[in-house]
Amino acid sequence: MELEKEWWKNPLVLDIHASLRKREMTLPVYNAQSPQIHLRRYLIDWLATVVDYFEFCLPARHLAVYLADFFMDRYDIDEQQLHLVMLGALLVAIKFEETEINIPKTSDLDKRVPNNNSYSLSMYLQMELVLLKCFDWNVYWPTPAHFIDYYLCSAVDETDVHGGQKMSSLEMAKTYLSRYAAYFLEIHEDLLILDQ
Repeated sequence: MELEKEWWKNPLVLDIHASLRKREMTLPVYNAQSPQIHLRRYLIDWLATVVDYFEFCLPARHLAVYLADFFMDRYDIDEQQLHLVMLGALLVAIKFEETEINIPKTSDLDKRVPNNNSYSLSMYLQMELVLLKCFDWNVYWPTPAHFIDYYLCSAVDETDVHGGQKMSSLEMAKTYLSRYAAYFLEIHEDLLILDQ
C-alpha cells in the first residue's frame, strides 16, 4: 500500500479514499472460531510491545492483527508456534506498510520472543509464505489506522460550536480530537475483529 505519507492531502484524495473504502468492503469473513481465541489478547499485547520497540507505524500494527486474526480463524495452530504466526503476520505487514530501511532482521525480531524461544530464518520465511498463500498474496486490507488522518482533517471546523458557544481554540480542539482518536485506535486493537 505504497501511499504517500499524507495521502489525505493529495489532490486525488477522494479517489484514494473511495479505493480504500471499496477494498475495505472486500475483507475476508471472520468467524471468531480460532481454537486459540483465548490467547488472542495476550498475543496482541505482546505484539504491541514488539511494534513499540521497533517503532513501526500504526497501520502496520493493525494490518498485522488483521492478518493474524484471519489466519488463526482458519487453522488450529500449535501454541508453540503462535509467536511465530504473530511475527510472520508482522513481517508481512511491515513489508507492506513500512519503508525497507525500517524492516528489521529476523534475528532482531527473534530477540523479542518470550521464554528464550527462537525461530530460524527459514521458519520466518516459511511462515511469511504460508500467510501470503493463505490470503492469495492479497494483503491490501485497509484498517481504521489507514483512515484516521483523513477523517481528522475535516472533523473539526472553525464553525463548530461546543456547549452552544464558538470554540475558543480550533487548534486545541483538533489536538484533543487527535488524542482521543489515537486512544481509541489503541483500544480498538483489542476489539479489532471481534466486534465485526
